Amino acid sequence: MLIFFLLLAEVVEVGFYGFVAILDEVDLLAGSEWVRFGGANLLAVAGVGWHLWYDYPRPRLTVGSALRA
Repeated sequence: MLIFFLLLAEVVEVGFYGFVAILDEVDLLAGSEWVRFGGANLLAVAGVGWHLWYDYPRPRLTVGSALRA
């Protein structure tokens, strides 16, 4: 189940960057907006990752055992 959510997160990230790229192609965004979108997205992903890693130890143990196998 954990791998499903990791893959879902990656699909959402790729979709996000694709959407921003489309907006950039049709000139709805200025060139500097990439930095704002990317920075905000990076902070959000880091915050969610921090929250999940430190507040929910069971998935951390699951990932550790999966990587050792």
